[in-house]
Amino acid sequence: MGNKKSGLLVVVFNNDGGNAIAEWFEYSREQPDEVVNLLKYMRKKYNAYWWGEYKMFRQDRNVTLTQSTKEKPDYEGKFRKMKACK
Repeated sequence: MGNKKSGLLVVVFNNDGGNAIAEWFEYSREQPDEVVNLLKYMRKKYNAYWWGEYKMFRQDRNVTLTQSTKEKPDYEGKFRKMKACK
């Protein structure tokens, strides 16, 4: 029996519409709702107004960061527009 990976690779892209990766995380559990809440909290805390959308991939798919710009995600979403604080 092999060692199966579980969890999520979370990739956050810039809001400029391109494929520029702003941040990426590995989350140990496969709970997309928890990850979305965590991302919203982190975005607000760090005032990351440049975060545009996120994609989540199950780690058992072995998707790399480079492939994440082209592969179809298991879960995805977009952040609302946010103004930069001065």
